[in-house]
Amino acid sequence: MAGVLGGSLLLRHMPPLQALTGWRALLFLEKYIARGVFILCDGQAMLSIDSKKGKTVLLRVAQRGEALGLASAINGNPYGVTARILRTSQVAFVHRDALLQLMEKHPELYRKVITQITTAHDDLINQFLLFSGSTSVSEKLAGLLLNWNPESGESDSETRLVMPLTHADLAELLGTTRESVGRTFAKFIRQSLIERRASEITISNRSALERVVSKEKRSM
Repeated sequence: MAGVLGGSLLLRHMPPLQALTGWRALLFLEKYIARGVFILCDGQAMLSIDSKKGKTVLLRVAQRGEALGLASAINGNPYGVTARILRTSQVAFVHRDALLQLMEKHPELYRKVITQITTAHDDLINQFLLFSGSTSVSEKLAGLLLNWNPESGESDSETRLVMPLTHADLAELLGTTRESVGRTFAKFIRQSLIERRASEITISNRSALERVVSKEKRSM
């Protein structure tokens, strides 16, 4: 398991992994008391919030190795987001009391916890900076694909991803329309930047996709 909390110390104290297979199965709800931390050992999870108008706003997609609900569990606050899995995933739940006891017994975990929380915060800020402003849909989608966790490692020639988000989800995340997302995917495929089969995407020309991002930034 990747991620800063994936060290042998925590793994030895984690309960057996639970496989979740339901489409967008719920892990926890925003504003509900945080019972503990959900370790995303494999798979992906969608993090969202409800706006004042009652609309669900997609914030980001958590990748394997992340500890979801960590800050809320430690502080004893309600969860700040709603988390749902996006595809078949392996999740381990660590109760808040067990996590606090483990951190008290092993102070070195404090640094790892702070790193996890800081990394999650930085990822959200970086995503906001990428997706906001006057950047084009091409740059936004290219940046998202380049920063997506690879499914089975990377090679010099290609990277394979699993993208379970629908075009509507991606449009909401990128701040654009579903039609624009579809057109941009089609353009990337025509340019041989990516290959796509259902939810599986292969980045076949990573350097060219990186140039999409840098070219758009130079033109701003």
